Order: sequence, then structure tokens, then C-alpha cells
Amino acid sequence: MELLTRDHKKLIGKVQSPRRVVINRIDIMKYAIATEQKQKKYLEGDEAPLMFIFNLFNPLVSLDALGQDGLNASEYLELNFPLKKVMAGGTKINFFKSIYPGDELIGVSKIKNLYEKKGKSGPLIFLIKQVTVNNQANHDVYNETQTIIYR
Repeated sequence: MELLTRDHKKLIGKVQSPRRVVINRIDIMKYAIATEQKQKKYLEGDEAPLMFIFNLFNPLVSLDALGQDGLNASEYLELNFPLKKVMAGGTKINFFKSIYPGDELIGVSKIKNLYEKKGKSGPLIFLIKQVTVNNQANHDVYNETQTIIYR
């Protein structure tokens, strides 16, 4: 029995509206302090540490909206898959360009693939999501491929 319907499979290729974020020095400094960075360029906000961008384009939600794994549960449950437990299945990240105060970053999320498998404990649905980020000059800054697993 297939869990994914034709409507689910139509989600492949769906692109979320671009999200824009203007980077400021204070946010870089706060992140650098919170993550115990040691390099002066980060602590003074001259350049953002690599992982500064991770989750930068996700909407802010209350802690109550996060699942046990830290994912925004509503974002993934709104897809209305028959399996409801959401797990992070891995992330592959590529960095291309440093981020500086004043940069305007544009992030776009796209569903790259959606498929099901039989696991040891039952059926699984895999959602492969691609996030790409460019700067105001349309240069590649970052891309990330996320695997989200439903069971």
C-alpha cells in the first residue's frame, strides 16, 4: 500500500516564496558570543561565522511549536502526510561566500524529492528539501540539502 498520494507527489518541485534577511553587525556579534567564537572578526561583527546562516530563514516560533528534535513541527505537519512523527534525517551544507554586515540574503526553499521506504519498524516517508541562499549581487552564498523523515 502506498502512503503517498498523487497530491503528495505533486509537492515535488514546490518552491517556497523567497525570504529576505538583511544582516546586521549586532546580530553577528550576538551569535558569535552565544556560540563562544574566539576570532576577533566574528566577535566584532565584521564577518559572520559559518553556521550563522543555519536556520536563518526559518520563521521564529515559540518553544511550544518545536518538536522534541527541535524542528518546527507545524511546518512539516502541514504537508498532511499519513505518518506524523517527524525526524531530522541529515543535512548536507555547502558554503560559497562569507557573510558580512549589510548583506541582503535571499533564501529559497524547494522540495527536491519525496518518496517512501519500508524500515525495520514500519513505513517511512522521506522529504528532501533544498535551501539555496544568494546575496544582493546574486552570488551563491550557501546551499543545504535536508532530509526529513516521517514515521
